[in-house]
Amino acid sequence: MKSDDWIVVGEGTPGLRGEWLLPPAPSTEKQPPVLFVRDPLAEPTYARAVAMALAHHGRRVLWVDTDSMSPAEAASDRAADGTDESWVGEEVYPDRPAVRELGLLVKEMGPGRPAVVGVGMGATWALLLGCQSLGVSAVGWIQGRLVYPRLSANKPVQPLEMILNLDVPVLLVVGQEDGVSSGEQVELARERFGAFGIEVEVERLPPGSDADAQSASRVAARLHLFLSSTPRESR
Repeated sequence: MKSDDWIVVGEGTPGLRGEWLLPPAPSTEKQPPVLFVRDPLAEPTYARAVAMALAHHGRRVLWVDTDSMSPAEAASDRAADGTDESWVGEEVYPDRPAVRELGLLVKEMGPGRPAVVGVGMGATWALLLGCQSLGVSAVGWIQGRLVYPRLSANKPVQPLEMILNLDVPVLLVVGQEDGVSSGEQVELARERFGAFGIEVEVERLPPGSDADAQSASRVAARLHLFLSSTPRESR
């Protein structure tokens, strides 16, 4: 189901909804649309600001209402195995249904191959979608996870183990050391991407960058530059 303002996919009620964020003025350049996936556990203000700023660069952005993505089970109170507390909440969200529904949105976005951008858990889903979908042209990953603390039924594979299937360029936007997207993980990812001949760019946010409007504008500008690069041929 879709209209000029939104797209809804999935068999559940109300289904996974994507809201179109349109440029303030029609662009004279033909640019692929962007599927934007926020973290369902995070307050949406920062991610929304990045998405809106990207739209102001002339891109049609489909904002995914990840609130409709229900976890498979309630989060436990345990921070088991010494993992960070944020993982307890993330682990109950199954990857496979999320990526499958995001793929359905991609198919409904119209002609052309959209880019997919995600923040936090949404960044990991964006990367996994890029690994599994021929309909994606590029991946923008903003402060997500590249390596899971442990595997489970909901998180059955490591994101970095899936990149063998990746055939599009990737931008990694890395924040301050926070135990989630650590410098070690990013360097490991750079090595893995290089080993498979995958084009990857890394943008490190300066120390002290807060999730504010200025930071969102800077990230959106970097994403726009990345997505506007000369089209790359797939491997």
